[in-house]
Parts: sequence; structure tokens; C-alpha cells
Amino acid sequence: MTAFGRETSRRIIPRWHSIDRALRQGELGSLRAPSVDAALRQEADEELERAEADWRDTSMISAAALLVGAATVLGRSASTDEAARALVAAPNVPEPTRRLAREVLAADGLVVPPSAATVAATLDPTAQRERAAVRIAELKAAVRRDPRQPLAWAELARQYEVLGQREPGERAMSMAIKLSPDNRFVLRSAARLAVHHGDPEQGQRLLSGSSRTRLDPWLLSAEIATASLGGRTSRLIKHGRRVLDSQNFADSDTTELASALATEELVTGQTKQARRLFDQALEDPTENSVAQVEWASRHGGMIVLTPEHLETPDSYEARAWQHAEHGEWHQVVDNSWLWLAALPFAAAPGVFGSYHASIGRDFEQGAALARAALLANPYEFLLHNNLAFCLLQLDRVEEAQPHLDAMLQLKKDADEEATTRATLGLAAFRRGDPETGRALYEEAIRSARDPGVAVIASIELAREEVLAGTPRASVAVMAARAIAAAQLPTAVVRRPAIELLLHHLDETIARAAEPAPAR
Repeated sequence: MTAFGRETSRRIIPRWHSIDRALRQGELGSLRAPSVDAALRQEADEELERAEADWRDTSMISAAALLVGAATVLGRSASTDEAARALVAAPNVPEPTRRLAREVLAADGLVVPPSAATVAATLDPTAQRERAAVRIAELKAAVRRDPRQPLAWAELARQYEVLGQREPGERAMSMAIKLSPDNRFVLRSAARLAVHHGDPEQGQRLLSGSSRTRLDPWLLSAEIATASLGGRTSRLIKHGRRVLDSQNFADSDTTELASALATEELVTGQTKQARRLFDQALEDPTENSVAQVEWASRHGGMIVLTPEHLETPDSYEARAWQHAEHGEWHQVVDNSWLWLAALPFAAAPGVFGSYHASIGRDFEQGAALARAALLANPYEFLLHNNLAFCLLQLDRVEEAQPHLDAMLQLKKDADEEATTRATLGLAAFRRGDPETGRALYEEAIRSARDPGVAVIASIELAREEVLAGTPRASVAVMAARAIAAAQLPTAVVRRPAIELLLHHLDETIARAAEPAPAR
């Protein structure tokens, strides 16, 4: 049985974008904040001046890269464009650095996103491995020439994570932190890495230990979110409210802080305050803020995103969820591919996209999405499950077996155990053993704590009984319809999926009833 998990506790954890995407979204820009501490501003100015002096004195490409990287974080200098042009023109410049230079030189900063089909081809695991290996080699060469490049070290960590190589990723990020412990982009990236590795407490420690966090709304939002994800209440919430109320920052700089504070209000039942803060977050949002508001709309119904909000650049996660709520399965899959391309180390786009591809009976796309996300997440249960389910539906039983084996070995909660039994039940049916398959499905239905899991398992069991032509088919169909009817009124998130699964069941019954063609 395919599954997408339970999405009940989303927090506005910082994205970990590539440098060029972070620059485009404003995360690498300087704050428009007249109240920033003078000493910190002086320190930043001095760092930028040193980078500019190195470039003027040496004209070395490594100095140009350092200046452009510093300028994106600390503010443009007189020599930034000159250094950026040198990086674009010079041979043997690492591609991430060249892209960053191009972004600095771009007059409007707009980038046309690739199509979902193009992205799907680039996210094939073989293509991902090759591309990441090339970027890692480029970045390693860059930091050998000049180790004083925190952004290059952070990007190196990201590329290792794309390959699922946890230890070298952590080492590279440690170097970035050592070189620039108060750099916004580095801190947010390091916090996201910690969350990705299941340690939000470490992410919060990094953020709360920086002198810049109290002064920077981007870092405040990340600290509040990581604390909440780790089951704690941030000590900086009141300070965050004061920063937000000060109106000393541009809306684009406070959007994620407003979202983080709104989420804290929402989870404590303060819906009126939450709505006001979410409205504020949408004044000039990032795609992360849009996704957070979209989540809030499903877990409180207090605010509705407009089409304009969904046009925020890179809002693939929010769009995927919106299309899912309307049963628009092809659009869900397309946006899941784009979401995965933006965050290629993340499991969520692959889990979400593969589940909804299977609901739309596009098992090839579902398998491809799950396989693409497994490269960075080889121990993610739901990815193995969804890949196995899609392969079994395609009657590629032997190809599914390694993923069935992985599911059995991975640690699971009660609903994941039930999902495992259902998927094993499907495998038994497809091997021609309906008795074993039926027993596994029925055990899954009985043991599932989440009613939605039981509904989907019952529908899938009924469909397999019909396909196998067993005497139990009619009983299974009646049971599935009864279980679904009881669950549909409360299955807000899953309702479109359940309705489509019932429709597919009806189609299967109709085809089975058709007379065999005359010979």
C-alpha cells in the first residue's frame, strides 16, 4: 500500500537552497535594518573591505570568489560587479561560483524554472550522482586553492547530502561554521542539516549561540522553528515579537519570522493572533512562508492562499498540496518533481509525489520520484514502501523485493507496520498467493491506528480480490465501501484520494464483469 505519512507538525525550518537560489530569494541579501547593532555592522563592513582589498591587490580568481560571496551576504561593494564579471569570464571556475556571479550581474534576478519533465530527467539517480560528483570535485578544488570560502564549504556539504553521504557533509559544514560562525546563510544551512539528520536541538544550539541571531529576523525565525521542532519553546519568542513589531525591517526579511511566530500561536490555540501574523507573513513572502501558510490552512482553516501567493517563485510545495486537495494528480506530480529539484536532499517531495502519482495510477512516475529521493535518503521507510508499491502495481515483483526487504529491516511506528503488511499483502497477491495476501491485508486493517491507513488498505485489498477473481471479492468490496463511507466525512486531507481509489475500484469491477472476447 502506498503512503504519504502524517504531516501534522510542519515548522518553518530554514530551506537549504543552492547559493544561487538563496540569492534569488533574498536570503543572501543584506538586511534593510537601520537598527542593526553598530558594532556588528562595522565588523561586517571591515570584512567586506578586506575582501575588496584582496581582489584589488591580487586580481586572483579566488579573491574574486571571496568578494562576491561576501558581498551577497554583507552588501554590494564598488568592486563586486568587476569581480563577478571576472568569475564569469575565467576558465576553470567552479560552476556554483560561476552561477552566483551570474546572479549578481543579472539585472532583474529572474530565472525561468525548468519544466517538470526536464527536472525528472536530471533527477534520475545516475544523473544525480554524476552531477554531484562533478560539483564536489569543483568545490574541493576551489577550497584547496583558497580554504577561506565558507559558502563553498556549505555548498560542498549540500552536495554530499544529495548523495546521502552524511559524515563528509557534516565535516564540510563544520568548516563553514568555523570560517564564518555568524554568517546567516551558513547558520541557516547548518541548522537545516542538523534537522535533516534528526537533531533539531543541535540546529537550535548553533543559532542561539550566534551573536547575530537576535539581530537578524531570518535567524530568529530559524531558531524559533528549530526549538519548536525539538519540542521546546524558544526563549527568543518575545524578542522576535519585538523585532517584528519594530517595523525596522523590510517585509521580505521578516516574512519567515512572522510565519514562525504565527505557527507558535496556532499550536497554542491563539487563532486570531495567528491569522494576523500569517497575513503579515504574506506581505512579501518566501516560498517557505507560502508553504507554511498553506499548511496552516489545512490545520485550522483560518486563512486561504490566493493565486497570487501561489505564484511566489519556487512555491512548489504549496502548489503540490493545493493540487492534491483538488485531486489534480498530474499537477501534484509535476510540482513534486520541481520541489525535489529545489531540495534534492529532502525526502518529503519524493514521499508526497510518489504517493499521489500512485493515486493517479501513474506508477512509472511514482517509482521514479521515490527512486530519485532515495539517493539522499536510503533509510526512509516511506520511500522504500512507495517504490515497492509502484513496482508491484507494474508487476515488477522481483525488482520490488529489495525494497520490501528494506522495509522489514527499518524501524517503524504502528501505522508504518500496518502499511508494511498491506504492501506485503499486495506482493503476495501479485505472486499468485491470495490467501497470504488477504491475511496480510486484513492484519494491516485491524492494526492500523490511523483510520485513513485502514481505508486505503481495505480498498486496495478489494481491488486485488477482484483482479484475482477470488470468491471473496464481493465481500471485500462491500467492506471497503463501508469503511470508506465511515471515514470520508472526516478525511479532509485524504478525501480526494479515497474518492479516486473508490472510482478505480469501480472501474476494476466493471472490467472484470465484461464478457471475455470471442475467439
